[in-house]
Amino acid sequence: MVPRISPESWPLVVAHRGGAALWAENSITAFRGAVGLGVDLIEFDVHPTRDGKIVVIHDPTLERTTTGAGAVADHEWSELEKLRLKEGGHDRIPLFDEVIDLIKPTPLGLRMEIKTRADATPYPGLEAMLAERLEATGMLGRTVVTSFAWETLKTFGALAEPAGFIALVKRGIFDDAGGIEGAGKMVSAGGFAEMGAPISCLGADSVARARDLGLRLGAFSVRKRADIENALKWGVNVFTTDRPDLAMTLRRRLYGV
Repeated sequence: MVPRISPESWPLVVAHRGGAALWAENSITAFRGAVGLGVDLIEFDVHPTRDGKIVVIHDPTLERTTTGAGAVADHEWSELEKLRLKEGGHDRIPLFDEVIDLIKPTPLGLRMEIKTRADATPYPGLEAMLAERLEATGMLGRTVVTSFAWETLKTFGALAEPAGFIALVKRGIFDDAGGIEGAGKMVSAGGFAEMGAPISCLGADSVARARDLGLRLGAFSVRKRADIENALKWGVNVFTTDRPDLAMTLRRRLYGV
């Protein structure tokens, strides 16, 4: 199957953590639901376990989303698999390989955010572990790698060549750089061709300016209907949303796809 990674004629819809407003975030239930909606990519986050497994969870700690406590990386998989996600109550934390197994037979792409420890330091060797698994499963060319830690992206890029990289930019950095012009130049200087920024930082003018700069531009934190409509109307290359159901409905209405 040919994954829907980078068509240029309409914005790609990415199910953020599988669709966090619809199902338990980063759960197999959410990822199955996103497949059923026909989104272009699913977005998820990865952390390592103490015994060298890779698990799909957003936070570096367990308290917010699971029945456990402490740092993810301080636990072995045999401990983590016994926990349950608080929302829904029946899902457990997925293994990275389980997500790959679910998505591989579909036309969807993966959008993988490489996370860091709570103190923002990278996990030693995580990039190599991820690159090895993606290559071994034939999913490297269907995976877009993202991170707020740009050095992590560079480390991954020295090991393997995925479908693309997205340098994520927080609002404070975007504003301090002077908006799209400065932030775009920072991203380009870092060696990246695509930037992800909060939808609240963007507008029709900034999306057009990014295009002039030769920079692919994505939006995140796209939760409200008005934000989804704006992302589609402005023509960002891609956006992540907690409401992939609404995003797909609105995109079909506007673009017919």
